[in-house]
Amino acid sequence: MNISAIKGILEQYRRSTLQLILCGVSTVDGTGLAVDPAASRIGGPALVSAGYPWPVDSRQTPMMHLAQLNLADCDMPEPYPTSGVLQFYISTDDSWSEALVRYIPVSEFSECSHQWILPDDPDDSVIHGGFFTVTTKPYQQLPTVDDRGFDFLPFPSDMDPDFFYEDHAEELVNVLNDQPTLICGGGWATFRQWDPRPENESLELLLQLDCYEDNGVVLNYGDRGIVNFFVNPHDVEKEDFSHVFYTWSQF
Repeated sequence: MNISAIKGILEQYRRSTLQLILCGVSTVDGTGLAVDPAASRIGGPALVSAGYPWPVDSRQTPMMHLAQLNLADCDMPEPYPTSGVLQFYISTDDSWSEALVRYIPVSEFSECSHQWILPDDPDDSVIHGGFFTVTTKPYQQLPTVDDRGFDFLPFPSDMDPDFFYEDHAEELVNVLNDQPTLICGGGWATFRQWDPRPENESLELLLQLDCYEDNGVVLNYGDRGIVNFFVNPHDVEKEDFSHVFYTWSQF
């Protein structure tokens, strides 16, 4: 099989996404830091208001703030709102089994503050040593072999099913694997095991976080895990993030 022909097919199916650029802020609890409540962050303080207090899980335990994206700064694609913040929270049980995504409109900013509730047990956290500030930049992403959509690419009918596992394809596979895995606002997903999305639902990648370390701050889900949030585009149009599909996997 001609490697160049396969590369040409893959090039046709690049997807636009936003690469997350993380910078670690080393701190114990944020004391003494000047923090913009609405700024984009992974972990750390979150914007709260009277209408949007810090959330709790089904056990009535405060959830952990995983991420906050300021949509005015992130340049998310249509039909995402162009202002306000998206927040991502997870439960602090042993398997981080629950998640909450919520959209806070900019109208809440005048009455907002920031809050940071850390898990009682540091081992329940997936972020250690502080938090990360976040900026984004556009990225045109090649398909990933983990994403279910990869199986539906129009490869030649006579292509060996094991093509991407053979030695001659190693360089090409390395190119596909050597792409940003900290992304948001669309793109091809990466998993440690398999793609668990329900087959009968139209779900696009909303946010994906992989292991990362900078300036002594560490993001790590279990054993080098990766976390994915997916959303139906029709829900995005309605600014409804209450039905987001959440999953994480590890080696």
